[in-house]
Amino acid sequence: MHRKIAFTYLISVLLLASCKEKKEERTWPLALGALKIEATAPKPGEKLEISYFVDKSPLSSVKHIQGTYYALAGRKVYARKLQLKGQQGVLKGGFTIPDSAQALGFIFKSDYIRDNNCGKGYIIPLYDRDHKILAGALAAIGDFYLEFGPRLMGIRHDKTDALDMIGQD
Repeated sequence: MHRKIAFTYLISVLLLASCKEKKEERTWPLALGALKIEATAPKPGEKLEISYFVDKSPLSSVKHIQGTYYALAGRKVYARKLQLKGQQGVLKGGFTIPDSAQALGFIFKSDYIRDNNCGKGYIIPLYDRDHKILAGALAAIGDFYLEFGPRLMGIRHDKTDALDMIGQD
């Protein structure tokens, strides 16, 4: 009995360690887990290219992967399917960022498995012409974490941090 408990504890610790958040300064192109954003400070109205590294994801054993991006605009969220094409374990896609968007979220999944970046989600703010985070972007992200993220992406985020993001805008 003690071995089962110890084994369960060990597995839990290993899973948490694999998803441990690393504090890194953002550099562009931005890599978030298995997702790479091929842009320097993405802006509304611009074309955005992404790469999804299947081999670095929980979907590495899946043949058919679906991608969706969410355009966050204030308290509204608009979902669009990503057209992904792949070669050698890398899926690539692109789209024009909606003009009204303040931030973007991404999810990759199969019928039974989803990659939500170890529960953190793949969420980025958008920027203005001066490469500064758009007004309202942090509030949109904070609201998404509180209202939509858990349901749409299965992400978990500290409510205090989400409320702080809303308060920063």
